Amino acid sequence: LFGAEAVAGDLISPTERESKEPIVSDERFIQKERVNSRKLVLLPVAGRNVAFPSNEVGDVYKRILSEDGIDFERAEFVAKGTYRNLFGFVEDAKLTMEEEVGGSNGTSATVEFSLKPGSYATMALRELCKVNHDIAQKVKG
Repeated sequence: LFGAEAVAGDLISPTERESKEPIVSDERFIQKERVNSRKLVLLPVAGRNVAFPSNEVGDVYKRILSEDGIDFERAEFVAKGTYRNLFGFVEDAKLTMEEEVGGSNGTSATVEFSLKPGSYATMALRELCKVNHDIAQKVKG
């Protein structure tokens, strides 16, 4: 809804000095942490013990849960819920290119990287391999 940076009302990952509960961002936080804000944004995995963002994103969560008849205040819902980072970031990236051997024309690439637990390597590779079709069309001429 709002782009790739934190906005007021987003849930923010606490620092080691703070409690383990997410912080609700405000304008002061946004101005102070502008460069790193996307690394800190959390989204709730719905459950009994989670807070929702206090902006339109939270409203969307609540609307969808309501439309599906889910009310975590009712006793039969035992899911505790948790939080996940909005974005995952690749670490320790390494790219190795090798000329093909055995009569084959071309080059092979090996990509190595690390992700935090709960992140999906296939999503990272998809983003890495994403083709900008406008540029591809210009190259093809």
